[in-house]
Amino acid sequence: MYALLSCRKRYESEKKMYVTRPLSMYKRNPGALSEPPPAGPNSGYLVIFDEEAQTYSCFGLCKDSNIRDLPFPQDKNLTINYGSDDEEALFVPVLNQPLSSNRYYVIRRRGKHQGKASTSSKEENMGTCLCCSFVHDVKPRPLDPSDVYQQVEIMKKNYGFHAKSVASDGIPSGLLRYKGWTVYTRTPSNYHLREALGANDSLRAKLPGVNFPLSNDRSESVVVGKWYCPFMFVKEGIRLKEQMKKSVFYELTLEQRWEKIFSKENNEHSGENHDVFVDVVVQTEVAKVEGREAVWDEHGVDDEKVVWFRSFGDGASERSVGLSLEIVDGMKWEQERVGWVSGNERQMRVERVEKFEGVMNKWVKFGCYVLVESFVLKAMDSRMVLTYEFRHKHQIRCKWE
Repeated sequence: MYALLSCRKRYESEKKMYVTRPLSMYKRNPGALSEPPPAGPNSGYLVIFDEEAQTYSCFGLCKDSNIRDLPFPQDKNLTINYGSDDEEALFVPVLNQPLSSNRYYVIRRRGKHQGKASTSSKEENMGTCLCCSFVHDVKPRPLDPSDVYQQVEIMKKNYGFHAKSVASDGIPSGLLRYKGWTVYTRTPSNYHLREALGANDSLRAKLPGVNFPLSNDRSESVVVGKWYCPFMFVKEGIRLKEQMKKSVFYELTLEQRWEKIFSKENNEHSGENHDVFVDVVVQTEVAKVEGREAVWDEHGVDDEKVVWFRSFGDGASERSVGLSLEIVDGMKWEQERVGWVSGNERQMRVERVEKFEGVMNKWVKFGCYVLVESFVLKAMDSRMVLTYEFRHKHQIRCKWE
């Protein structure tokens, strides 16, 4: 039985993984906006603009591109309009908040600050000229999800919207601070969000089948969870502007499979050697960057709280991918809640005695398999970015032939 265990260590940091919900669901049931984020350390919801939510103008002949109500969708390119001025932005719901809070990180989609988060200025930094006060806008900065000056609350007005800084003394930058700005949408050409419901606990608890021959070193993988990570929490060693062009979101799936850790052939002519002694050291964690095994150090994170995974080998240049420390912690939380233990130096010893109890009392081959759960991170173009594998010593299956 694959029981869902309570995690012994609750991470206080953020997971930074989002599940998706269709906009039409919230239009049908506005009360759902108040539902708390999914289980786990600070996750959140992304809203998908589905066909049912589409409105039309010109007697139903034209799709209406204007957004008139909250929440804002994340699978559309949004443009803020105020008078003759426009600002293109990505509104990402603030982590650990229900959608009814209307709190967002606002990421610039164009210009020299593309990929950076709009940041509120402080009242104390306001300037004066001829007895009039004016705002010194703070330049957009890379997102720090814990910075309340990079969070705004959007309020619906009679016609349009208004943003208020979550910081008590904050003043939103650019068009956000004006009252009555409007939003219209365009469909992006470089990404498309699909359904992502988080971990499927019932499917995960069933475990993959073991109906495969002993000649197989592993079983087929089964997807048991899916999330999205905004690009701000993944580092590929390029500028934010370039990264945003490549992949606004990253798809994160959780997959299960059985992997062989020990095998033995029966050399007894009678075939009646009933006991097999299994003694093998298993790596509890393995990471791969673009398919090549990587090294990493969770205790040596940089100032941005990023864990860097680096791969070498085959005479090729180094490949590096960085994940926010909170994503790594969130992955481990997801593993620990089903009984995974990291072990010493990411290794554990598997020692057990298996007894053959077949009807004919004869066997030729034996294989021992461990459950592997892998987080697979892909860019929007399906490019494999990173895999992070966890081996579960408490989930062992043995097969005989």
